[in-house]
Amino acid sequence: MRAHPPPDASSELPLPPLPDDVVILIALATPRKYLGPFLTLNRRIAAALASPPFLGAHWAAHTSEADRIEALATATGRGDARLVRALLIYGGLGGPGSRAFGLRYAAATADAGLLQELLATGAGGRLDEPGGELALGNAAAAGRVANVDLLLRAGADVGARGGGAMVAACIGRHALVVRSLVLAGGDATTAAEVATSRRWADGKRVIEAAVRERNAGRAAATRRGGGEAESSGEPVIVSVGGTV
Repeated sequence: MRAHPPPDASSELPLPPLPDDVVILIALATPRKYLGPFLTLNRRIAAALASPPFLGAHWAAHTSEADRIEALATATGRGDARLVRALLIYGGLGGPGSRAFGLRYAAATADAGLLQELLATGAGGRLDEPGGELALGNAAAAGRVANVDLLLRAGADVGARGGGAMVAACIGRHALVVRSLVLAGGDATTAAEVATSRRWADGKRVIEAAVRERNAGRAAATRRGGGEAESSGEPVIVSVGGTV
């Protein structure tokens, strides 16, 4: 038998490929009292087959990794969030040896909800595995401040790859991302140097304001701690959402 082609998330009934005219014939031949339950069952089957777990498992079982990556790029381009979720979480693209492909990809292209799901499930890889450190830089380069904040809260290293995330954010002139990275302890001096070299005057003002905000947070944390942080010489880093 010929294998069914991979379904996409726009299909009304991805598998099996049942033609509409067959459904109509079945409906016409069904006694009226059974017609409602039949149509309800058909809709439920269609919904189940089009669900992310089913779609992802089907793609993983019947297509190559290269085909899945190509489908992922296409789904991202057309805004097909359901298929993107299916491929990244259930499609086997973030498993062992993938260098956290799912996290790296989602950080730059997906909404924070999907990225949070990947972080929670580990389906896209982990931040602490090889390749995981690239996720923050990808989010920063894409200007996705919500993803940057989420990754920072999840433990991403703001200084990884020589502070590459900060450099990428400055090159892209993503002011909100730069602010988040500075508040999380990112190297403001490097940021200012990149902003200067790129002739980004507004960026320098953003960096200066973020440094003042960070310093104010450190001072407040020191006062709350009775001066212990200052006397111990240990820095109090102000991150997104509070002090750590």
